[in-house]
Amino acid sequence: MRHILLPILALIFVSGCKKTSLPQNFTCRVSTSTSSSVMTGNAKTLYDGSQFQVLMTGPNGESAALTWGQINSASTIAGINHTYTIPANALPPFTLTGSFAAPYGSSTYTSGAGNNLGGTVTITQNTGLGGVISGTFSFNAINTSSYLTDTVYITQGTFTNVPVVSQ
Repeated sequence: MRHILLPILALIFVSGCKKTSLPQNFTCRVSTSTSSSVMTGNAKTLYDGSQFQVLMTGPNGESAALTWGQINSASTIAGINHTYTIPANALPPFTLTGSFAAPYGSSTYTSGAGNNLGGTVTITQNTGLGGVISGTFSFNAINTSSYLTDTVYITQGTFTNVPVVSQ
């Protein structure tokens, strides 16, 4: 009995120490006038009482965010197959914005804010607080420090099974 129990305990110990990584649950194409690449990484949600965000972080320090403002709860985000428009020329209070930050914070890009650039977000799954949210997105955004000269195009974006948690 002792000979059987020891390997089982060793297996339990080794499997308990196994390092796990978060799933890659978003992807999008990031294009500028001079380059194009695919960004994949981990997404999470953030709800602070007045706005809901899907925050996506890539492996090289780049990030993207979808932000719904002026909402009462995370469950206010509509369910399956609802498409939101990221408005062009939106001024505060924003209803929905898209943003992108280049690796290591070298440049920040945003939609709306009077820059005539917008996009769409389609929710394909939303099981509410404690559940998950999934969807597709695309938007155009401009460098906030050099308006009209530096635009990024975020296309073919997807986020899948991102946990919806209360912060």
